[in-house]
Amino acid sequence: MNTSTPTLADLHEHQWVGFDRSDQMIRGFAAGGFKVTREFFGFRCDNQIVAWQAVCAGMGVGVGMKRVAAQRPELVQVLKNIPVSPLTLWITAHRELRSTPRLKTVFDALAEALAAPE
Repeated sequence: MNTSTPTLADLHEHQWVGFDRSDQMIRGFAAGGFKVTREFFGFRCDNQIVAWQAVCAGMGVGVGMKRVAAQRPELVQVLKNIPVSPLTLWITAHRELRSTPRLKTVFDALAEALAAPE
């Protein structure tokens, strides 16, 4: 496993954290011009929270939201010049809870904060 900062030339030499059954990251890499398979990811998990914690624990290079990563000063952004298409973010709640004032307040605050430019 390569412990240096990844470059486009040695992308495949690094330990990557990715999804297991979902092909979302494989499709994302392909959209960026990088053909990878499931085996490209040394640590695979379909739980995004677990995958993010694996990245934070140093288990490999991963993908995450800049605003979330900014809360972890030990993380280092790599491959900064690769354009990444925006991803959809869903904020969801059970149908019966959507109209409760407290939940609406939280959802509105989240939507506003996540939509604000960096």
